[in-house]
Amino acid sequence: MSILPKLFQLYVDAGYQPLTGYNSYFFQNYRAAPFTKLVKGGQATSEWGLALQEIMFLEHFGTYLKPKRVFVIGNAEGWSTIALALTFPDGKVVGIDPNSPGNQLTNQIARKNGLTVQAVDASSPGDVKAVCDQFLDGPIDLALIDGVHQPENMVVDFEAVQARAAPDAIFVFHDVMIWNLVDTFHALREKHGLQGRILTRTPSGMAVAWRTASPDFVAYIEAFTEAPNVFKSYRRLVLDHQVDRLYAATDALK
Repeated sequence: MSILPKLFQLYVDAGYQPLTGYNSYFFQNYRAAPFTKLVKGGQATSEWGLALQEIMFLEHFGTYLKPKRVFVIGNAEGWSTIALALTFPDGKVVGIDPNSPGNQLTNQIARKNGLTVQAVDASSPGDVKAVCDQFLDGPIDLALIDGVHQPENMVVDFEAVQARAAPDAIFVFHDVMIWNLVDTFHALREKHGLQGRILTRTPSGMAVAWRTASPDFVAYIEAFTEAPNVFKSYRRLVLDHQVDRLYAATDALK
């Protein structure tokens, strides 16, 4: 069964309305429309969280993975942290963020609903080791890296996490394409001997990296991407179509 009804209800019960998954076309091509905002009392209260489609992508990890320890950099208001706890009810999920009110909300929802979650006021990379030592009883099996979206931050976040990770850990990166971090991801992957894919079929252009993974899991990941030349060819096709429409509209004015 999907975690989505439960995930939405937990936030509604806490007084928040999650708004997520919208087509940018319906919002004057606003690129953040697919991503998640929490609204309370008519006011947006959160940073942009994982899009509905990205939560749907992650929830199916439960078919292929059974992580005991999940670590999140960039907890914000807990949207992805709580989603991962619902996906892996037998695991322990720890999220870090300097956003204390967001961490408090996450812990409130988790305690009320019996989820094994701990959101900690902390920052990456400096606090990663101490938080893992205190709240995890072993190496990280699955990590979601969704911190500051700059190349240098992506590098230090990953290196802090992988130093505490199991050999077969899975690393998920949010906002890779949308923040122009593709080259940084590939450089990290090559430096550390990882396999990986850029997920062109997710709203933010997520990425996933691993050293070892089951063929079924890799096949699932492959469903969310394609060869770079195919992506670029399709993009050119779409752009050419838009240009043709513009010229057709201009010719109609003659």
